[in-house]
Amino acid sequence: LGQGQAIVHIYKSDIENIKLNLPPLPEQNRIVAVLETWDKAIEKLTKKIESKGRIKKGLMQNLLTGKKRLIGYTDKWRFIKLGQIASFKKGKGLSKSELLPTGRYEAIHYGELFTKYNEKIEYILSKTNSYSNMFLSKKNDILMPTSDVTPRGLSTASYVDKDGIILGGDILVIRSSRDLNGLYFAYYVKSNKKEVIKLVSGSTVFHLYGSDMAKFKLNLPPLKEQESISNVLAIADKEIKELKNKLSLLKDQKKYLLNNLITGKIRTTVNMANSPQLKIGPT
Repeated sequence: LGQGQAIVHIYKSDIENIKLNLPPLPEQNRIVAVLETWDKAIEKLTKKIESKGRIKKGLMQNLLTGKKRLIGYTDKWRFIKLGQIASFKKGKGLSKSELLPTGRYEAIHYGELFTKYNEKIEYILSKTNSYSNMFLSKKNDILMPTSDVTPRGLSTASYVDKDGIILGGDILVIRSSRDLNGLYFAYYVKSNKKEVIKLVSGSTVFHLYGSDMAKFKLNLPPLKEQESISNVLAIADKEIKELKNKLSLLKDQKKYLLNNLITGKIRTTVNMANSPQLKIGPT
C-alpha cells in the first residue's frame, strides 16, 4: 500500500479500500482471546529465559574467577599461561563441498564454530566421505577458529568430548591431557573474550594462532574443581536450551493460529469464558 521513494506514504483512501473477511464481533473477541493467551505465555517464557541467562552470567562471573567456590573445594588456584599446560594443533582441509548429509565420517568445518556450536559440542552436525590425511579429534579437545573478518569472532571456543572426528582447516586445536578440562576452558574463553581479542592479529582478515593462545593467561583451579564448575554451567545451559525450545514451539503455534483463525480455516467455539477452545475444521 505504501507509495513514494524517499518518504513512503499510506493514504486514507488506501486503508478504506482494504478488503477483509470479517467474522461477527463475538467471534472476533474470541479470536483475540485465543491469541492473547499465546502472547501472555510467550511473554512469560521470554522473561524466564532472560532471568535464567542472568543467573548463568552471574555463575560464570563468580565461579570462573574464584570469587565464589563450590562446596568442598579449598585448594589454591594457579595463575598460568595456556602454553604451560597445552599443545596446539591445526585441522586440515575439509571444504564445504566435502560435507555431506549422509557421509561415513563425522566432521566439523571451521565455519560451524561460529554458527552451529556453543561451548559444548553435543551432536556432530556434518559428515564427509573424505578421510585420507585428515586431522582427527581427541577427547577433551578445545576448538577455536583461526580466521574471521572481526576480532570478536575469534573469541569463541568449543569443547568436543569424542575421539576420531575430522577437524577441518582453520581450526585451532588446543590439547591438554591432564591439567585442563576442555569444557571449563570453553566457558572461560566466553567469559574472557577481551583477553582473547588482545592476542588477535590482522587488519582486513583477522587471525588467531596457537603461538598467540600459548600466551593466554588464566587463573586455573584443580582439575576436579574445573569439572564441577563446568557441570554447573552445563546444567544451566541445558535449562536455557529447553526453555528456548518451548518458546520456539509457542511461537510456531501462535503463527499457525494467527494464519488460520484470521482466515476462518479454524473457528472458535461459542463458550470461551474460562479457556480458549478451538473447533478445527472447514468453515
